[in-house]
Amino acid sequence: NRKIFLIICAILILHLCIQSYPFISGNIIDSEVAGWKRRLVKIPDYWEEYSEWTDGSQKVILPLPFGSTPFNSKYNWYPNDIGNTILPMPCLLAKTNVICPNNTDKYSSILKTFANNESFDLIRLGGVDQILTQDDLELLDDREQFDWQNQGIKEFIDVTAIATFGGKLRIFPVKAEFLRPKVYVSQNIIEIDDVTGINEQSTRSLGRDGIFVYRVDSLPKIVKTNLPEISFQKHSQTEYEVSIQNISDKFVLVFNEAYNKNWDLLMQGNIISNHITVNGFANGWYVDKELICDEAPCNINLNIQFRPQKYFANTMYINIGLFLVSMLSLLIIYVKKIFSTKK
Repeated sequence: NRKIFLIICAILILHLCIQSYPFISGNIIDSEVAGWKRRLVKIPDYWEEYSEWTDGSQKVILPLPFGSTPFNSKYNWYPNDIGNTILPMPCLLAKTNVICPNNTDKYSSILKTFANNESFDLIRLGGVDQILTQDDLELLDDREQFDWQNQGIKEFIDVTAIATFGGKLRIFPVKAEFLRPKVYVSQNIIEIDDVTGINEQSTRSLGRDGIFVYRVDSLPKIVKTNLPEISFQKHSQTEYEVSIQNISDKFVLVFNEAYNKNWDLLMQGNIISNHITVNGFANGWYVDKELICDEAPCNINLNIQFRPQKYFANTMYINIGLFLVSMLSLLIIYVKKIFSTKK
């Protein structure tokens, strides 16, 4: 009976391992259901290589083709149309930030408008570091819309790919000249209506320093004058020091980091309000020269800080202080005990 019991246990364990493999291997994902029978798709090895490569990257990747219609393409990995998928693989497998056409955030909406107008000036907005091209992807419709992308993107990326996977996937860095600085200033404000979004004319008004601001974040009128000069120094991931010279009028200071209400802009320890979302993803602050300058032109030094980090640092110092006080108290008690024992 014990022998039979062990055999049954072994069979059950083996059965459990086989049934669990698709969920623990990471190599198999659920695909569409054909009739009553579930099909499983085995992802090619080069996609796993791509996934591992992105694990060490902190860059933002834009996969091509990119457009407003999600699921209009299919991966042709295997013949007879068995085992192929329409799922957005760059987004599913990447371990860094990837911009996908089925995203519904404001930034993706702005990018889609540029793509629909056959303009890669979307790269000038910032927020994109690398481009992914996919040779294993077949377009089901909108072929004409995306044909221009293979040629149009060449102006904005380096000639040589920094990574290639299976001869099918290639990642190209965006040219440095099209990458906006981490911190910059702008007076070219393009308002976006929350309902209608941006139009073709707005995409043509971008220029080198134009920024998009939704009307819900209404700003006073800013007149284009001579832009102030700006330099900045990064002290840590959560603190930047900004120096601005020759301020003669109002402007928007842009911090090219994902918007978070906990980012603060400070002048001499005082918080500058009017924190807004710029280009659908970045931090921006409206800066009025009347509030920071006694007379124009003037120079100022500002600090960009992530507020929770300050609380964390204060808590850490308090904990260290309490630990030292506790150790000192124990030492004093120990010394007193020794002296009292000697007496």
